[in-house]
Amino acid sequence: MADKASQATGDVGDKARQGLGQPGDSKSTAQKLSESAKSGVESAKKAGQEQVKTAQEKAANITKSFGGGGVWKFGNDA
Repeated sequence: MADKASQATGDVGDKARQGLGQPGDSKSTAQKLSESAKSGVESAKKAGQEQVKTAQEKAANITKSFGGGGVWKFGNDA
């Protein structure tokens, strides 16, 4: 699961190294790095959200397999 998120964050560095400073570029290196970092953060965020959704779906399936849907009670509430 963590592979997608770590890959997304690793891509930030790769993007940052690509074509940082060509003479005559309209964007500064700082602007390019900023945009690359934002893109990487969004990619990592999306990957993390996908992993959370997958975990929630798996948990729901496990609950259903136990005849669930009800509330589980622990401790003195049981």
